[in-house]
Amino acid sequence: MEKDIFLKIYTKDNNNILVLEGKGKISEDSYFPHGSVIGSGVTGKEHISITEDAKKLFKKIIMESEKTGDDLTCLDICKVKNGRIHISWLGKRKEEIDVRKLNETGFFIGTGEGFPNLSLLDELSE
Repeated sequence: MEKDIFLKIYTKDNNNILVLEGKGKISEDSYFPHGSVIGSGVTGKEHISITEDAKKLFKKIIMESEKTGDDLTCLDICKVKNGRIHISWLGKRKEEIDVRKLNETGFFIGTGEGFPNLSLLDELSE
């Protein structure tokens, strides 16, 4: 049985732009495209495909972004109920984050609910 991939994460422009590409229709348990919540999100590593270059850029973006005490964050990875991995981002289904323009775009990591757990990226595969 083929797994449903609701989120593809990859890079472009010489690994300077992280692309989060949500796919498909809302899945109550796994996929929340822009409009159903603030931003978009996917739950379950079985529904997420990420390249190795994207893992590196994801980490770099988190580390280089402005940090605030806000509960919201522009990009997050955490564990939710039943220990499932969840990735969320403020933005539409297909969002592009340019590491070179973080300061210009108002991109931030809200640490009010904790810091994104970057070690979870190692559990994800293409």
